[in-house]
Amino acid sequence: MDRLLTVIVLLPLAGFIINGLLGNRLGKRFVSVVGCGLPVLAFAAAIVCLLDLRTSGFAALVETA
Repeated sequence: MDRLLTVIVLLPLAGFIINGLLGNRLGKRFVSVVGCGLPVLAFAAAIVCLLDLRTSGFAALVETA
């Protein structure tokens, strides 16, 4: 569960890189799906971390990225 904190940061970054490298070749629909989809997945991961934090009695989640 601890690696989920890194996923929250890396998903939008991956979307940026993917769109930058492949956006012109694959079209606007691809850019829209990646540009909106990966931050939504990062938000879902943040919600999972929040629920995990709540069940652990609000003990700090610390991860060095």
